[in-house]
Amino acid sequence: MLTLEPVYLLIGAFLLFAAALDFRSRRLAMAAFWAILSLPFLAGEAILAAARHGTHWPAQAMGATWEPASWRCRSFLRAVIEPR
Repeated sequence: MLTLEPVYLLIGAFLLFAAALDFRSRRLAMAAFWAILSLPFLAGEAILAAARHGTHWPAQAMGATWEPASWRCRSFLRAVIEPR
């Protein structure tokens, strides 16, 4: 069965290569940006596995929320309905 994991690893490797090129040309801020951006692509399966086993902070650090669906629906409706 084909999965998207090799594609994500390829994208992560490309972003890490861009970080290495920026680091080599002494653009440290850009190198740090590309290196940080490559982390979710390279460690995606490990982050999901940790979330499945109950450790939610890696997924939350990458921007995923682990709220029940009913909470998200209520907060979305509250944001839409409440006047500003």
